[in-house]
Amino acid sequence: MYRVALRLYRVALRLHRVTLRLYRVALRLYRVALRLHRVALRLYRVALRLHRVALRLY
Repeated sequence: MYRVALRLYRVALRLHRVTLRLYRVALRLYRVALRLHRVALRLYRVALRLHRVALRLY
């Protein structure tokens, strides 16, 4: 019984480490995506403004 519990504990620990690593990677990717999204939004607003100016000029 003790050996089974020990084996389960080791498996759980390994799973915990793997999920933690995955979580960190996912968090990093999420932050990068958020930053890219903000940049894209800013670029979109600039493009929209330029488009309006161009329309006024024509």
